[in-house]
Amino acid sequence: MKTILDKTTRDELIARARTLNVSSKPQWGKMSIDQMLKHAILADEMYLGKKFTSATF
Repeated sequence: MKTILDKTTRDELIARARTLNVSSKPQWGKMSIDQMLKHAILADEMYLGKKFTSATF
């Protein structure tokens, strides 16, 4: 399984993110690019303990 702790995997993800633009179409799901990036950023902040939700203990 790939992990973002692996530099090669991280580099792949960064390269993919850099190709995204406002006209990018989802390959699955319904989120727009800005919704997906917001979702990913909020998840990272939650994992890092910078954001909390009512479900976070």
